[in-house]
Amino acid sequence: MEEILLKWLRKKVAVQATFYSLASITSFGLGIVVLAITFFVSYAIVWFGFNYGVSAVSDLVFGKSLHLSSSRITIVCSLFLILLFIENIRTSREYLDSYSLKQPVSPSLTVMAGVTGALITLLANSDASGKIIADLLFSGPRLIIYSVSALHRALRFLQINVQGCSKALMVLFGKTSRISLNELAVSLQGFNPVNILFQLQEIEGILFIAKDPAGITLTDDLRSEMAELFRSAAFEVAEEPTAVPENPDYYKLLGLSPSASLEEIKIAYRRCIKQCHPDKFVGRAKQFRELAEERAKAINAAYEALLAKHNATN
Repeated sequence: MEEILLKWLRKKVAVQATFYSLASITSFGLGIVVLAITFFVSYAIVWFGFNYGVSAVSDLVFGKSLHLSSSRITIVCSLFLILLFIENIRTSREYLDSYSLKQPVSPSLTVMAGVTGALITLLANSDASGKIIADLLFSGPRLIIYSVSALHRALRFLQINVQGCSKALMVLFGKTSRISLNELAVSLQGFNPVNILFQLQEIEGILFIAKDPAGITLTDDLRSEMAELFRSAAFEVAEEPTAVPENPDYYKLLGLSPSASLEEIKIAYRRCIKQCHPDKFVGRAKQFRELAEERAKAINAAYEALLAKHNATN
């Protein structure tokens, strides 16, 4: 059963990595095209505006024509594109999507006027037209930023520890109720449970349950998909196929054998508590921190108990 799940998970990860890689390449190409169009349009506007607008006024007032060189126009347009990236980051999507149009003329006249009526409507609603223009100008930067995000997502899929995630999924599949991070860690000896948890989130197969106590479980969709996978492979899936200790002992919690020395206990404690350091959860959802806090408490309790036991026997 584990081999079937491992094969299925490898395929799922490969498909997702390929999808986001193609999405990254496509959006990057489209972004470059949109930015090139924006650049040449802005170049034309600056060139005509300066050479036939500012220059004409200067010739009329001062009797001297002004001309802007191509290199300087290129610099101005390049700075404009950079400004678009900066403003796109600063401007919220909700603001741009909140268009509010009011008809300046009767609907029948607008329909009759066609394109002219539409332009009149936009001119009369400067706030909405400004947002629409900004939305269009931000299309290029958005596509480039999305391509970077999609590439990052593809790389995260390629870094997934398929074997560890497969083992974790088997444990979660065997439990119809929530499971704590400590219980999961006991079943994942040799793997970093926190990293496996992050990677399971990429697969979008787990649900976080709030405190009292904090825990994780499979989504209904993924549980059904796994059950169908096992059934199609002619396996009878037991209700509890993987046994998970409800009260793991302190040695198992730290990944130690009962014969571990004091030095081994200290090394194991430092390794386990490092996995729950707050720095690892910067930018992550609060559910991750809650699970890590629960595990850190259990690790500290296990360490203190093992130290007390070791001191008592020596």
